[in-house]
Amino acid sequence: MRMQEKLQVFLVTYNRADYLKESIASILKQTYSEFELIILDNCSTDHTEKIVSQFCDGRIKYVRHKENIGGIGNINYAIASASSKYFMIFHDDDVMKNTMLEQQINILEANSELAIVSCKADIIDADGKCTMEYKGDERLEVFGEGTFFGDYLSKHQFILFPAIMYRTDFMRENDLCLKEEVGPSADVYMCFEIEKCKGKIAILNQSLMEYRRHGEQDSSLNRVEMIVKLFRALRKDKYLGNLLKGKKNGQKKYYKWLMHNEICMMSKGFVSCDLARDAQKKYEKVMEFALIDHIFYKIVISEQKHLGLTRWLYNFCKKVKG
Repeated sequence: MRMQEKLQVFLVTYNRADYLKESIASILKQTYSEFELIILDNCSTDHTEKIVSQFCDGRIKYVRHKENIGGIGNINYAIASASSKYFMIFHDDDVMKNTMLEQQINILEANSELAIVSCKADIIDADGKCTMEYKGDERLEVFGEGTFFGDYLSKHQFILFPAIMYRTDFMRENDLCLKEEVGPSADVYMCFEIEKCKGKIAILNQSLMEYRRHGEQDSSLNRVEMIVKLFRALRKDKYLGNLLKGKKNGQKKYYKWLMHNEICMMSKGFVSCDLARDAQKKYEKVMEFALIDHIFYKIVISEQKHLGLTRWLYNFCKKVKG
C-alpha cells in the first residue's frame, strides 16, 4: 500500500466467480481512486483466480488462503490486516455505485467522532435485476450510547455489513472483530459492541450500492437460528444483556416483526406451517413477547395449516370424482 492512501477495500470471496467480475469492476471505477483493493480468496474451487487475473490494475492485491478459514474467519483476517486510516470489507456478489467510497470517506473525514459509516442500497436479484430501488432523503443519521441497539429492536433499523467503512484506529484500540459463536448475526453484534465501546455509528440515508439477494445467503438459509444465536449472545454479555432487559417493549415489537415475516413467507409457500410454528417456539425462548401476539400468530399458523389440508382434500376428491 502506498503511504498516501487512506483506504483499503477488502473483497472477501468464495466460489462466486460469476459475480466477482462485476463486483471488482464496480470498485475500480470509483470516483475516489486512492485505495488498495485486497481480494481475499477463501480457497475457492472455481475459476476465481482466473477472473482476478483479467484485471491489470496496480491497486489490486490477490491473497488466496491455503485452506478455507470460514466466512467469519476471512472477514476477521481482513480486520486484522487493515493498516490504512479507513477500511471496508465488501462482498463478492454486491456492486458499488460510482461515488460510494468518495461519499463515505468524506463523512468520516468531516466527523472524527464516528467509528463507522454505512449507507442504504438498492436490492438486486441473482441475475442483477433491480427488485427494489431505495429512495432516501440523503440525511445522515448518527447513533450512539445504545440508540442503534434500541432502534434495531423497535424500528427494525439495520445496517448493511458490506456498506460499512471503518475507522481503523477505533477497531484496533477496542479489539473489535466478528465473534464466531454469534453466528451469521455477528456483524450486527459487532455494531452493538461499537456502541458499547462509546463509538458512534452513522448511516447515510442514500443508496450507494446494489445489494444482491439470493438463496445462498446465510440470512436466507438460517434466518431463525441466526436470530436465536444473536439473542443468546446478547444475554451472555453483561452490558448488552442489561440493555436488552431494559428494552422489553422493543423486544415485543421485534417479535411481532419476525412473526409477521414468518406468516408472509408461509402464505407464499416459502416455509411450511410446521416450520413457522417451530420458528415461533424458538423466538419465544429467547425474547419477550405479548401473550395476545403469541395467541394471534398461533391461530394464524393453525388456520393456514387447516386451509392447506382442506385444499388437499378438495383436490383429492376432485381427482377421484374424475
